[in-house]
Amino acid sequence: MEDLQANQQQMVSGMEQLLSNFKKDGADRRTAAHIKKRLETLDTYWQEFHNLHLQVRELCDENHSYIVQNQYGQVLDFYTKTKDYIQSFLPTEDKSRPSTPIIKPSNFNPPPSTSSATPRQVDRSINSKLDEMLRKQSSNFRAFKRTLANIDLDLLTDNWELEDALKTLSVRWNRIDSLHWELDSELEGTNVAYEQEFSVHERSFSDIKKAINKKIWSTAHQEQFTPKLDIPIFNGNYHQWVPFKDLFTECIHNNRSLSSAQKMQFLKSKVRGEAERLIQHLQISSDNYIICWDILNNRYNNPKLIFTSHMNILMSLPVPHQASVTNIKKIHDTTQELLM
Repeated sequence: MEDLQANQQQMVSGMEQLLSNFKKDGADRRTAAHIKKRLETLDTYWQEFHNLHLQVRELCDENHSYIVQNQYGQVLDFYTKTKDYIQSFLPTEDKSRPSTPIIKPSNFNPPPSTSSATPRQVDRSINSKLDEMLRKQSSNFRAFKRTLANIDLDLLTDNWELEDALKTLSVRWNRIDSLHWELDSELEGTNVAYEQEFSVHERSFSDIKKAINKKIWSTAHQEQFTPKLDIPIFNGNYHQWVPFKDLFTECIHNNRSLSSAQKMQFLKSKVRGEAERLIQHLQISSDNYIICWDILNNRYNNPKLIFTSHMNILMSLPVPHQASVTNIKKIHDTTQELLM
C-alpha cells in the first residue's frame, strides 16, 4: 500500500515538474509539436497514476485517509487544469485534443500513428522519454545512496530502529526497481553503464538488508533467551536502596527494548510504603518516568542516611546473654551484610 502511494507521488511530482518546465520554456520553444509532446507525457503520468489508483482502491477501505481526503480527485483536478493550461498555447487549428482525462486500461496499445511525423521526429520523442526516465532513475540512485549513508548499524540497537531503517530503505529501493523494469524493456541491455550502476546498488541493498535482518534476529534472540530476574520490592528503607537501585538499573533502566512508559509501570509495581507515596501522584507515561526515577534517587541515594541506617541496624542487635555459636554467627552475618 505504501509503495503504491509512493509510486503515485512520483507520478504527481513528474506532472508538477513538467508544468514547471513548460512555464520556463521560451516562446520560440512552444511549437505545436513541442506542446503536443508535453501533453503526451502528461497523459502518460496520469495514466500510470490512475492504474496505481485502481490497485490502491483494492487495498484500502472507505475510512482510509486516501479516500477521506479524496487524493485521487485532487490529482485529477490538478491534471485537468495543467492539461487545459498547456493546451491553451496551441494554435487554434491544433486544439483538437479533449480536455477531459484520458483513461486507458493498463494493457492499452496505442494504434499506429496517422500523423505526418517523420521517423527522426518519432526517434527524438522516444529518446526524450527515455532520457527523462534515466534522469529520474539517476535521482532515485542519489536518494538511495543518501539513505544508505545515513544508516550506521553500530548506532542502531533497538529493534524498532532497525525495522524503521529497513522500511525506509525498502521504499527507496522499490522506486528504483519499479522504474528499472520500464527502462529494461526500452533499453534491452544496450546501456551498459546504467546496467552496471543498477547492479552495484542492487548488491548494496541486498547486503544491507541481510545485515539489518541478521541484527534484528540477533537482538530478538538475545531478548528471548536472557534470564528474567526478579527485582525485590523496595519499601523505603535506606539500607535496601543500593541493591534495589543496582538491580533495577541493570534490568530495567538501561534496557533499551523497553519504552519509558513500560519502565515507569514496572517501577511503580516494585515500590511500597513511603517510596510508593512519593510518586503515586504521577501517572504512567513516557515523560513521567525520568521524573519518578529522579524523585526516588534524590530521596534515597543519600550516602549519609544509608550509613546511618546500617549503623542503626548494627547497634540494635540484641546483646547475647551467653556466648553461643548461634548468637556469634548472627552478629557476624548481620555485620558482614551491612559492610557489603
